[in-house]
Amino acid sequence: MKEIKSPELEYFSNNFNEICDKYKDQWICIKNNEIVGYGNSLIEANNMARNNGYKKFLTTRASKKGWNIDYVSIF
Repeated sequence: MKEIKSPELEYFSNNFNEICDKYKDQWICIKNNEIVGYGNSLIEANNMARNNGYKKFLTTRASKKGWNIDYVSIF
């Protein structure tokens, strides 16, 4: 299995507890080392990121239950 590295995954990993506390169970969009969109739904988070001028970003759910491996995507 190939290891996937990105600034977004590193940022999320390094700030996991802080991000999950602030955006508890919300969808988040990450670009480099910042949250560029968030919301209660995937569509809401993606729309916020796009409205903020971002076209490509990593999207996942901020949950202390662990990574949402059902949906981690880079748009």
